[in-house]
Amino acid sequence: MLIKEHKETTTKEENGTLVTFIPDETIFKNFHFVQEYLDNQFWNYCYLNAGLVMNLNGKKYVSKKVAGFIAAQNE
Repeated sequence: MLIKEHKETTTKEENGTLVTFIPDETIFKNFHFVQEYLDNQFWNYCYLNAGLVMNLNGKKYVSKKVAGFIAAQNE
């Protein structure tokens, strides 16, 4: 659900999308994140998408194309 519309502004940051998920406790009862699962999924996304940078709770997931191969690395 869009909470507030924001106009585009000039920035020095690269283009991208910010996604934030806060579970609604009335819908997701006893919800918790499984960090190991998320870690594995983020590595898979980065491995399959060269140049993708993802951040989760301060941990940065990065993939770079190196000599024809995709190298996922933790920064």
